[in-house]
Amino acid sequence: MTSERITDLAAGVAGSAKDLMEAHVEQLKTEVREEVQRATGAMFTLAGSAGVIGVGIVFSLVGLVELLVNRYGVSAPIAWGSVGLILALVGVIAARLGLQQLHNVKVVPERTINSVKESLEYVTTR
Repeated sequence: MTSERITDLAAGVAGSAKDLMEAHVEQLKTEVREEVQRATGAMFTLAGSAGVIGVGIVFSLVGLVELLVNRYGVSAPIAWGSVGLILALVGVIAARLGLQQLHNVKVVPERTINSVKESLEYVTTR
């Protein structure tokens, strides 16, 4: 091989490596953007559901206290305490659902990492 061909070959390899890294950077940006969108969606779902659940629970629980006091003769403190316990249980369930959604968000861009590994394996075995 002549030195010109070696130089051209090295330039081609360097250009290909640069193109490959640019593609990986774009892949990383896309993957991170997708995960941020998923996390944002989960947070909006949590916030919206918490608001709606909160309003509904307040009305339902006030009605339940009134029912316990007026219909069944339960003392007001026991009725309010029981209703408070129910409200706390609902809050725990809602929090667990939100945490499950957040656990599904991937912080590490796995597709990009795997793609870079594959590219490095390909380059080093050639």
